[in-house]
Amino acid sequence: MNFSEKLPAFANPQGAAGKLLIASMNIFHTPVSLWGISHLDLAGNEKILDIGCGGGINLSRFLKKVPRGHVTGIDLSPDCVNYSFMRNRNAIEEGRCSVYEGSAELLPFGANHFDVITAFETIYFWPNLPNTLKEIKRVLKPGGTFLIVNEADGYGFLDNLYPKIIKGMTLYKTEELSTILTKAGFTNIEIDTKLGCVTVSARRPVTALDKVKTAVRFDNVRKWGRAALFAAGTAAAVCTAACLLKKNKKQ
Repeated sequence: MNFSEKLPAFANPQGAAGKLLIASMNIFHTPVSLWGISHLDLAGNEKILDIGCGGGINLSRFLKKVPRGHVTGIDLSPDCVNYSFMRNRNAIEEGRCSVYEGSAELLPFGANHFDVITAFETIYFWPNLPNTLKEIKRVLKPGGTFLIVNEADGYGFLDNLYPKIIKGMTLYKTEELSTILTKAGFTNIEIDTKLGCVTVSARRPVTALDKVKTAVRFDNVRKWGRAALFAAGTAAAVCTAACLLKKNKKQ
């Protein structure tokens, strides 16, 4: 057994060693996570998905930033899901948070569902990054933001060593990420680096078809709204007439 096989599985932490890893990630990833979150301009009502939510600490941070929104986490590790659930139990019971066990390659959500999707320290372990990005684009709303936050930008002194000692890990340089995101259909790609860490934000473009769908949806809302008002008015008139008729009969 080589050294990398003795380490806990970073992609899918399990067991006693995995639980220790989850707890340590909540602590040691805090600086880069806070820095990454600072790149998001949130209004407070967004639907956010955090892929690879780990110990759930970023779910807690997002819940504070979107008090009128909803925060969802998903992780491949059952232990991570349990950890995230326990940490955010109150918000889950209030209906403001959800946590799922699952893969980033097959997200259990409908199309155009989230305003913001984040991936902190996790894309290293996605076996097929291009396909996973297409899946993320599917569930992201047109105009929505996808944010990648990594502690390794691919240029550090030890960056070539990490994949050799951590099983299943692949490091990407910033140029590689930009190219892969562009090929997956993302636009407005912005890269920021700091002390070897990197954030990459990208948007799902709003197409002409998206604009047509939005216009049709709002038009339907207006039509149904008018129909509902007419129905309510008619019902009120009928009730009033019935009451007057009943009153006249008594007299």
